Amino acid sequence: PRLVNQAVGDALSDLFLVDAILYIRGWSLRDWNGLYEDMPSRQCKVKVKDRTLIQTNDNETRATSPPLLQQALDSAAMSTFSGTDHKRSPPARTFVRPSGTENV
Repeated sequence: PRLVNQAVGDALSDLFLVDAILYIRGWSLRDWNGLYEDMPSRQCKVKVKDRTLIQTNDNETRATSPPLLQQALDSAAMSTFSGTDHKRSPPARTFVRPSGTENV
């Protein structure tokens, strides 16, 4: 049986799962917390004439149409990066998701 059910959102089973993983890996909470690096976040709405022109992949992390949109998003994300090692520290992430009800 599954220990965690995302549909239910049972915090106690989530806690047990995390505890088991930390124990198996031999990690402390400090070790686990050290894996996470918060990234700055900004959200905005952009009005468009026709939201149906914007298409994304299945998990809405990449724009598939119009053709040059994802390239522009990638370029904008790379412009936020100030480090020298792109493989170890990724730049910001960007994505678009058209509204289901209005042209934004």
